[in-house]
Amino acid sequence: MLADRIQVQNGMVVKSQNVWPSVEFDLGEVNDLFVPMLPNGFYYKMFHKPKWLWPIAEHQIRKVAGLGKIDVAGKHVHRRYEKHYRFPDVCVVGGGPSGLAAAKGALDEGKQVLLIDDNPQLGGHSLHSIFPVNNCENESLNGIPENQAVQKLIKELAANPNLEVMVNTSVFGLYEDNLVAAQSGPDLFKIRAESVVLAPGATDRHLVFENNDRPGILTARGVEKLIMCHAVLPGEDTVVVTTHDGGFHTALLLKGAGANVVAVVDGRESGSAGEFEEQVRNLAVPVYKGLTVHAAHGKKRIRRIDIGPISGGDSHKSFDCDLLVMAVGFKPQVNLLSMG
Repeated sequence: MLADRIQVQNGMVVKSQNVWPSVEFDLGEVNDLFVPMLPNGFYYKMFHKPKWLWPIAEHQIRKVAGLGKIDVAGKHVHRRYEKHYRFPDVCVVGGGPSGLAAAKGALDEGKQVLLIDDNPQLGGHSLHSIFPVNNCENESLNGIPENQAVQKLIKELAANPNLEVMVNTSVFGLYEDNLVAAQSGPDLFKIRAESVVLAPGATDRHLVFENNDRPGILTARGVEKLIMCHAVLPGEDTVVVTTHDGGFHTALLLKGAGANVVAVVDGRESGSAGEFEEQVRNLAVPVYKGLTVHAAHGKKRIRRIDIGPISGGDSHKSFDCDLLVMAVGFKPQVNLLSMG
């Protein structure tokens, strides 16, 4: 389960995994000392002689590298697991701006539409975007920020009796003859539609650099969601690394939320400055062009980063920070498309 998709509920018990005795003090950190001596795939060559050693080593390796252990004595759903069926004219998978537009187009044609999204709320990334809407066929939405435009569109669609919305629902299969399989809580939904529209959206890409898995290193959309949807500021001193104008959008949101934006590191060497970049510069935030992150430093949390040329070589500069935000492009979600 993804932590950002699960809403807090009364009686919920949240436990950490793969740490001992606690998250703050984990004896497993000793592995950091041995990393330079353990190349990728080392377990294929070690611990195989004598033969009795491998089962013991394999058990320990799996325990450290795995995703934890299922608590079979934990909380269970005290009701039957139900199976449901739906037969809409159009099934739209994804409740972001593209999915909403597809649903609106089908509804305008008088179709029965089932709209499915795995988030608690429709809207996708537009819920935390202040980019102005441009070139929209619905002229009433042009010129206003995306987060306001998408709420207006959702309200308009909700008034249509031909629309059924399922949130907190994961579509895990697309099969022959437009059969869509989805899960909502403990229940299974089998959906047979005349037409299926896949609009699953995209996720942020990650940068590859030394220690890029340290706490305090987040993607841009994750940070925007924390600020705009949950009123949470994930860091005080922030550096944003970007390769597109979206990074400056994130920097503005951070600045507006009270963060100290130490710098924006833009991998593009040239190009005309967009509206958000100009606003960031007007706020006296340093912008470094043609550079990227080389390394992050810190154990419990990121404390410093080094930046330098994209082609490699020596780092040019270091910044003290407790939050590094990555806005370096998007990765389409093609899982269902591959099945179809």
